[in-house]
Amino acid sequence: MINIIMAITAITIKIPTPTPALNIPSIIEQLEKDINTIKSINNRVSLFCMIFIFKLKYKITKS
Repeated sequence: MINIIMAITAITIKIPTPTPALNIPSIIEQLEKDINTIKSINNRVSLFCMIFIFKLKYKITKS
């Protein structure tokens, strides 16, 4: 009788099969891509700021 109740309960609840919660390698790859993107953006912003400051100083000294 207990076996029948356990079987019915298991079928009714549909206990899921365990799956890995996190896929660590793909998370690390995504973080590396994000870091490279941020570095690229930082380099471009730094270059833009240097050019902007240079032009600003040139305008001030020219006036």
